[in-house]
Amino acid sequence: MTLYYNFLLQYGIYLEDVIVWFFSHYLISEFSAPHFRIAMPSHGTTYSEKCVSVCIAIDSILKQFAEYAQKGSLNFELLRMSSAPARIIEIPSLSTNKYAYSNGETLNGIADLIFSDQSTLSFISRLQGKHDTFYELITSEVVYISDYEKWDVPRIDFLKKNHLITIDNSGIISFCDFQALIIIRDIFLSEVINIRHYPSKMQEKIKCMEKAGYLRFGNTLLSKPEIDYFNYCLNKSEFANGLDLRNSYVHGIMQTEDNESIHKNNFFTLLKLFILLVIKINDEFCQKNEDREST
Repeated sequence: MTLYYNFLLQYGIYLEDVIVWFFSHYLISEFSAPHFRIAMPSHGTTYSEKCVSVCIAIDSILKQFAEYAQKGSLNFELLRMSSAPARIIEIPSLSTNKYAYSNGETLNGIADLIFSDQSTLSFISRLQGKHDTFYELITSEVVYISDYEKWDVPRIDFLKKNHLITIDNSGIISFCDFQALIIIRDIFLSEVINIRHYPSKMQEKIKCMEKAGYLRFGNTLLSKPEIDYFNYCLNKSEFANGLDLRNSYVHGIMQTEDNESIHKNNFFTLLKLFILLVIKINDEFCQKNEDREST
C-alpha cells in the first residue's frame, strides 16, 4: 500500500482523492447510486490527523451503506441522529445468499480428509508419502482400497457415504462429483465462498449442498474472515489484542503518541482497509446491476 501510494504521488494523484471520487462520482455515474457523503483528510495534515479523519470516514461510509442496503435510499437526517459506529458484522449485502460457509463438522471432516496435508489418507506405504494430500494421491495414482490399513477404511467409507468417492469392482478409488470437490476445496482454503462469483451450474450445486445441510448462507457486506480482519484492526469487539485503531484515534488515545512513523504506518493500514471496503462495495453494485439487467 505504501509503494502504491507513493507511485500515484509521482503523478500528482492522492489515493484519498481516488476514494472520494469512487463514492462521489463513480458510483453515481456507473450505477445511478445515491451520493455517498465522504470527507477525507486534506493533503497537508499530519499522519495523526489523517488517521482520525480516515477512521471517521470509514465509520461514515459503513453507516451509509448499511442504511442504503436496508432501505434503498440514504436519509442523512436519520444518520446524524445516531453517533454509534456501525457494527461491521451487521452490515447487510445488497444481494441475498451472498456467501456460503461450512455448516458444521461433516463438511469440515470431509475437507480435512481430502485436502489437508495432515490427513492419514494421503499416505499409502507403497508410495511412501509421495503426495501431500488425498486429493493429489487419488488424482495422480491408481489407488486401491486394499492400499489402506484397516483403521483408515472407516474414513474411506465416510467419503463414499457422502458421495465424493467411488470404489469399483477392482477396488480402485476414484473421485466423483467434482463440482462439490471444488466448492469444498475453496471453503477449506478460504473459509468462505462468494456464491455469485461461480458459474450458474456451480451456484445450483451450492444451493443443493445448502439444502443437504453441508453449507450455510450468509448475507453481509463482508465475509466472516473479512469481518474478523476489520474488527482486529479497528476495535476490540472480538480480539483483545486487536490494533484498536478506530477507538484509539477517534477517542484521542493516540494523540499522546509523538512518533510520527507509528501514525504513518497506521495511516497506511487504514487506507488498506478503505481500499478493501471500496472493492467490496463496488462488487455489491456490480452484482446488483447484473441482477437488474437479467430481469
